Order: sequence, then structure tokens, then C-alpha cells
Amino acid sequence: MSMAKSTWAIECSRLQGKKVKVALEKRLLYDSARCISPSPASEQTTIAVPVLEGARERLGTDPLLVDGAAFDASSLLQVELRPSKTALLASPAVRLRDEVLRLAGSCGIARQDVTLPSKWQCHGDLAVLPSEAFTEPCWSGYTDMLWPAVAKALKVKRLVRQDRISDTGKRLPQVDVLLGDDTRVQHTDNGVTYCFDVRHCMFSQGNITEKIRMSKLSCSGETVVDMFAGIGYFTLPLLKHGKVSCVHTCDWNQHAVEALTAGAKCNGVDERCHVHYGDNRKVCPAHIGDRVLLGLIPCSGQAWRTACQALKPLTGGWLHVHGNVCSSVTNHGNAGRIHSTTHTLGDKTDDSSPTEDGMGTWSPEAGITTHDNACGSGQSAGAARSCSSASMPSSVGESATSDFQPECASCVGNDHIEGPVPCTTCGLCNTMHCQYARHTASSLHSPCALCRLVHDKADLRRIWHSWADSVVQCLRGHFDSLYCQQWTVHCTHIEHVKSYAPHIDHIVLDIQCLPPPLK
Repeated sequence: MSMAKSTWAIECSRLQGKKVKVALEKRLLYDSARCISPSPASEQTTIAVPVLEGARERLGTDPLLVDGAAFDASSLLQVELRPSKTALLASPAVRLRDEVLRLAGSCGIARQDVTLPSKWQCHGDLAVLPSEAFTEPCWSGYTDMLWPAVAKALKVKRLVRQDRISDTGKRLPQVDVLLGDDTRVQHTDNGVTYCFDVRHCMFSQGNITEKIRMSKLSCSGETVVDMFAGIGYFTLPLLKHGKVSCVHTCDWNQHAVEALTAGAKCNGVDERCHVHYGDNRKVCPAHIGDRVLLGLIPCSGQAWRTACQALKPLTGGWLHVHGNVCSSVTNHGNAGRIHSTTHTLGDKTDDSSPTEDGMGTWSPEAGITTHDNACGSGQSAGAARSCSSASMPSSVGESATSDFQPECASCVGNDHIEGPVPCTTCGLCNTMHCQYARHTASSLHSPCALCRLVHDKADLRRIWHSWADSVVQCLRGHFDSLYCQQWTVHCTHIEHVKSYAPHIDHIVLDIQCLPPPLK
């Protein structure tokens, strides 16, 4: 089957071909998606150089000048040309660039005025563009041509553009429909199909590693409670791959509940998926779970007490607690210190069931951020204190400073050095380093660089462990107040899911909770 397509091309001699191509590229009129081919009129002496749509009008008023020859609209002919190898092998980003620049050239839009999106999401034949995509004034009046061109490049039929997230407390997405009418999609990820409407629910592709991990847990025959189920990020993989007995899901977003119900039916697991619509603190069933998922970030503290109550009182079980942990590493002089700030992020593991109170990211200085009793209602005062009083990891490298700075041994006696050269002491390893890179690079391997890398990673892990300790303390307080017994609560694993920004990490704690043995 021929892939040739009728298009406009400039007919010129073979000797002029390269110069004509370069001139067209400068004018943004060259069509790189088609091959330069021999001209049907005289295959031995002339060739056809493909041009973009709109070139006929542009050349009619402003001819292309090459070696004294003027190529205007009369120099064009319609000819069937095959797709170029570049077009056939191009990535979606390259196709998008070529299509948009091709359209910009035909519309007289300068190349420097065009900004291309660096990311987007595709769900079947629908693409979700970021909020800033193609919002430049230069596209005003050309969107009827722009959206089909973008859809063609991304090989989709429908386009929407993200808008600001609603501030109604449920963080519902808002989108502008650019091409097409229906916004319902199906997205297959790790063998699981999710069904949702992009106008009402969001899909987070960054949690794929955690979804795979959860689906591989040894939980055959267990009853699982997903307190922030959304469209089923973790529920559906557990039901389809984890061999769990059943999952009780909670969510207060009606659209997410509808999406989860449709997804469960699509994956053939609807009989084992029990949906509880509403605030999980009110609708979550008690004393039934072997495992409870708390997949809400930046913090799920409001639901911890309810999660403790959802576990089976005689056998206990597992809590999987998600959270954002913030740790900014700064260098003050010669001493490396850990400094932390508290952030409030609007993202979640499942962007459809947020917390009501917008609790912030955990930081070592602030402990677990509390807002209107973030540990949950009805807890003891001791539990509240333990939740918000996480100990700050000890700073490293806070060595005593001294006005005395010894000279560098490698500098002494060198002809190009006059007198002693001041040195600095690394606040992490107490090693003397010359301030001049010429010496440190050869003998000391860049002052502080290697030891900072090692120590920073160790400090980051220490901050994560500090957060885990504070969560465990808070959960113990909840069990104490619920059962008047001291449960054994300990974190067995810390999973790093992803980083949102420098020093802001999405972490998951696997926490085992066991009641005291029966006497």
C-alpha cells in the first residue's frame, strides 16, 4: 500500500535543490515530513522540494530568491511524495514540534514566539495538555487549525487542556475541551484498566512503581481497606493481581466512586470491591481489615484513628501510610546542616480524595503538621503530643569554627605561591582542603563534594526514619485510646515513591500493628 500523499512542492534543478531547501527552512516553509523526489516533468534534471500548506500564498506575495532565480507561486506543482524517514521514526515530541512549527510558518508566526509543551498525558485517543500549552497570543485566530495539528502529531482524536484545580476541598480537575466532545477515557496501566472522566478525575502516572509494589505484596485472602480509593489506583491492582479476598473502598468524590465502580466491572473484580461513599471517618467499616491503605498526600493524619479502628482487633494487621517529607539541605559556610521547611502541597497519590484540612508536608523541625487536630478526633492528649513532637535529627558537621586556618601543605614551597595559602575545614569530615581547585582537584578530589554526597544521603534517610518514628508514636497513642492496651507498632519498610521537587519526597511506610497476646 502506497504511503505517498499529494502535496505542494517547488520544482527546481538538481543543482539548486539544496539551496532551495535551506531557503525554505529559513522561511519556515519546508515540509520535513515528505521526501525530496525527482520531478515528474523531468526526472533526470529537476526535483520536487516539498513545502507546507500556506506556502502558495506566501510565495505569491514574497518569492523565494535563490542564485538570482525567483520561485513564486507559479513554481509550485502538486505531486505525490512519500513520507520522509524522519517523519516515520519521529517521537511524539518531534512530531509535535514539526507539526506546530509547520503550522506556525504557514500562518506567519515567528518561530521564537512558539513555545512547545514538554509533557502531556495520553489516555487512549485523548491527550491532556498542561495548563500553559499554546496560550500565547500568537495563536489567537488559528486554533481551528492548531488543535487538529496537535492531535495529528500526538496520534489522538481528542484534546483537553488542564486548568486550575478547583478549591472546593475535593481538588476536582478543571479542563478546557479543545477537540472532541466526549471526555470519558480508559487507561491501561500494568495490566489494569482504569475508567474515568478527565473532567472530574485525575490520573497520576508517577505512582506506577508503588502500584506494582502493592500488587506484589503477600496478601492472598486478606481483607483490605482503601481509605482514599479514588478511581482505584491501588484497589484495582490488589484485586486483579494481589489475590486479596475483597477490598472495602472509601471516597467522598462521587465522580471517583463512579469511575472506581466502572473500573472494577471492566476488570472483572466488581464482586469483590465494596464501595463506601462519603467521608471515610464516618463510612469506613470497623474491625474488618487485615491491611489498610492511607494513600493521601501531603498527609493522611485525619484518618489515622479511623484506620486503626478498621484493623481486626484480635489479629491486627498492616497500615500503609503515605506522606510528603520535606528536607532542604543547605551549606552554611563550612558546616553542612539540614534545614527543613513546611509546605502545603496540593498533590495526592490519588488526585480525587484530598484531605479536608489541607495539612502540610512533614518536616523535621515541625514534626507532623497538625491542623484542627490532624491526628483525628477523640484521641488522647498523649497521642496528640506524640504525633506533633517528632524529634529533629541531629545536624551533622556542626564543628567548632576557628579563626586559625593552617596553610595547605601542597601550596608551601611552590614557586607561584607567595606565603601561606588559607584553607578551610570540611564541616562533615573535618578534612583540611585548600581553597584553590588546582590543588584540591588533584589531591583532595574536590573539597566536600564526595563526603557531602555520602552524608546528604545518610541524612535524608535519617529524616525519613524520624518521620516514621513520629508516625509510629502517634499510631500507638490511637491504639492506646481505642483499646486501653499497648499494641506493638513498628515500621518494617520505608518506600521512596518519587520526588516532587528538590527535598520534597513522597514516602510510604509499611507499619505492622499487633495487639498484645491473649492471656
